[in-house]
Amino acid sequence: MLNKQLALLRADFALLEEAMLQMEYSIQKCKHLIEMPVEAYTPEALEHIEAYTARFARLSDMYLKKIIRNIAVMEGYATNSFRETLELGSKLGFIANANILLEIRVFRNEIAHDYIPLLQSKIFVEVNRVLPYLLENIQTSKKYMVLNGWL
Repeated sequence: MLNKQLALLRADFALLEEAMLQMEYSIQKCKHLIEMPVEAYTPEALEHIEAYTARFARLSDMYLKKIIRNIAVMEGYATNSFRETLELGSKLGFIANANILLEIRVFRNEIAHDYIPLLQSKIFVEVNRVLPYLLENIQTSKKYMVLNGWL
């Protein structure tokens, strides 16, 4: 069972790393847009922003739904809720900040379910604010997995 779970964790983390590369590409494409007024966004800029926010949502999904849950299972815990998994992650040290991850999850759901094109710039600004925290947590989890010999 653990060998199967370990293989799943490794496969999911490889996919997460690919998603991080795509996110980095979008970061580079959008970094000049951060200070630009919304009225100045071209259709091309809006397309880049759309890809940026979609990649953020995908990256956060992969991390929050697969990686941290798989780590909990590898540690012998089958948590029933996302909050329990975050509490466990904080306790064991495989996440850096449970509160920001909860905030990211709520924000990701807003992106996916309540997307309003007129709020695209607000969403873009918010993604820019929370993305560093998501990346920090991913690195914390990666270090934890390496320390345990899982990667």
